[in-house]
Amino acid sequence: MNKRLLYLAGTIAVIAVILVAVQQARPAPPAETAEPTALDQGRSTQPKITWSLPSLDVTLSPGESTSRDLVFQSDQRLKKAIIEPVPELAPFLTVQPSTFATVPANTSQAVHLTFAISPNTKYGSYVGTIHLRVGTQTLPQTFKLSLNVWQTFSSPNSPISFKYPSLPANPTFGAKQK
Repeated sequence: MNKRLLYLAGTIAVIAVILVAVQQARPAPPAETAEPTALDQGRSTQPKITWSLPSLDVTLSPGESTSRDLVFQSDQRLKKAIIEPVPELAPFLTVQPSTFATVPANTSQAVHLTFAISPNTKYGSYVGTIHLRVGTQTLPQTFKLSLNVWQTFSSPNSPISFKYPSLPANPTFGAKQK
């Protein structure tokens, strides 16, 4: 009986030693460290932003709204990034989310664009960009956006309606411009 107990205790001791050795030989998991960004390190290399679309053209009439989704990526990690339209587009456009605590490198980030045209908006084309800003630095790869505010033609007798640009007060069709 003592031999059995001794054998069992020896086997348990050997297994315990093997487990401890395996545990110590296993590499420790990497510590959660935030890699410094190019902007943190003071590098002159600016992050490169890529957008899911080359540009966007939206046509609405006063009183209408619509939305679109857009995706961007940065080739470097960014901290405290803000995405915003230029002032010419700001009255018509909301970007959600508009701030990012961190943008991991090479990771798609989705934003939702909501366009809303107030009923008293003047007809015309409003052209500008959406840009990404980190601190006081605006990154150079902007997203081009064209918003056309056009009139809508619809007939009460027909289900057809369409949008068209407004014409100048005194159109000169076929006349040579001076």
